Amino acid sequence: MTLGDPERLRAFFDVGEAELAATDAALADLVRERVALLVVDR
Repeated sequence: MTLGDPERLRAFFDVGEAELAATDAALADLVRERVALLVVDR
């Protein structure tokens, strides 16, 4: 599955070099985690 431009996604979801270095998770997994933790006010 392709998400799009990795650099643009990293910037939008604030996934830094340190976070990438600290895990063996793929960028797609980190983005899914960010979306799952997103707080939406209704």
